[in-house]
Amino acid sequence: MLTLPCAMAVAIVPGEADACHESKICVEIPVSAADQPVGDFGVSETVVARGTRVRLVTPGAEGVTDVWLDDEGCFTYESRYRYGLKLQVFPEAFLGVNADVRIRGFDDRPAAVVGIEVSPTVGGTIPWRIDIDYAPAGNADSPLVVHVNADDMADMFGWLIESFYNVDGYAGITGSRDILVHTEIGDAQAALGAYNSGDLIMLGPIARNRKFIVAHEFGHWYQSNWTGLGLGVDYLYEDNGEADPTAAKDADCDFQNATNTEEINDLHGLRSAEYSAEAMSEGYAQFMATLAFNIAVEPEGSGEGEYQYYKEIIVANQPSYADLVDGNYMVSLLGGTLESTVGGRSAWVQNMCPADWNHPLLPESLGEHVSSEIDWMRFFWGFIADPDPSISMFGTPPDLRVVLDLFSAAGTLEAQDQYGTFEVAINNPSNASIFPFAQRFESIAIKNGVKSNE
Repeated sequence: MLTLPCAMAVAIVPGEADACHESKICVEIPVSAADQPVGDFGVSETVVARGTRVRLVTPGAEGVTDVWLDDEGCFTYESRYRYGLKLQVFPEAFLGVNADVRIRGFDDRPAAVVGIEVSPTVGGTIPWRIDIDYAPAGNADSPLVVHVNADDMADMFGWLIESFYNVDGYAGITGSRDILVHTEIGDAQAALGAYNSGDLIMLGPIARNRKFIVAHEFGHWYQSNWTGLGLGVDYLYEDNGEADPTAAKDADCDFQNATNTEEINDLHGLRSAEYSAEAMSEGYAQFMATLAFNIAVEPEGSGEGEYQYYKEIIVANQPSYADLVDGNYMVSLLGGTLESTVGGRSAWVQNMCPADWNHPLLPESLGEHVSSEIDWMRFFWGFIADPDPSISMFGTPPDLRVVLDLFSAAGTLEAQDQYGTFEVAINNPSNASIFPFAQRFESIAIKNGVKSNE
């Protein structure tokens, strides 16, 4: 199709079009989630379609305009027409400090599930289509705002770009990278399932409707893409004690059969005792999900860190989780010393599960350190946000970049003593970006029970 600039295009019918004018359109994505009211961000009915690819079709020879939206989800264009415009919005965006992180949403299972190498052409990137009845001219100060259709893709894609935008503002990942997010998942993980592997994020239908799950899987992506380290988790400690018969598994730190759903969902839980790297990796992803939808530092935000856990627990199967269920699965990341702390008291394993806490001291399991997701998520949050005077005396809190540099400096995920690996890295003066925070690191670790018992 021949397309011409506005100034050169001629109206199809004389008098049907105006003189060339500039107009502005902004795109928003309707989102819904069971955990939508929680946090400082992501509580409204729409998110801005930042960095998203759109195609504007205007009448006559003006034809087609392809453009990527700005950080406000907007674009300007020139046209003779105010009527009869059509807009296609693709589930595809470029975000990041250099706009080189490409996020693409797909409507079917990726080829990797069936053992085929993933290709950009695999899956469906079907655009949303919007008919624009009227687009005012010269509206830069009051742009036309349009919305894509509300559907599963809108939830998944919308929560993902919102998570990326909010979190990346703290650190700024660089380099050309991809996130391929799919609306289907293998049968083994079914409805609630969520899975991350390299550039892939796959979400079951229930998972797509939890903003904290979408952000959690994005947290795994961010960790591995910043540091080059995979998750390195296997959940052997929690796995019925079969792989590790010495696993003591106090009732308050058990999660087996807690959800009464797929077995894979019971391999780990918010307060389950896990080997150090597993607890850290899952806790880190929970922390990143909280960071995506909360302001960490006062006075801009509460600093509390509101989070809602997402695995529906059958209390009859795991009575130790009754308080969490009764509290609508809410978690405060600042924690506290009282047992009534929202989500569970701080240093959960140390205070509630003495057998698990003492696991690394037994002759048959010497050095096999055990902790929990809730302790690690609170550790990371406290490292950057805890206002406790006994902590803040060690100077200005670090930002997210320091946390990520800690991963890089550690250089490995040590399955059974991740804290020890971090401790060696942060106490090395040659690691200049993290060394100044060594005292704060240890104090927060002790407060939250991730410095292992030995």
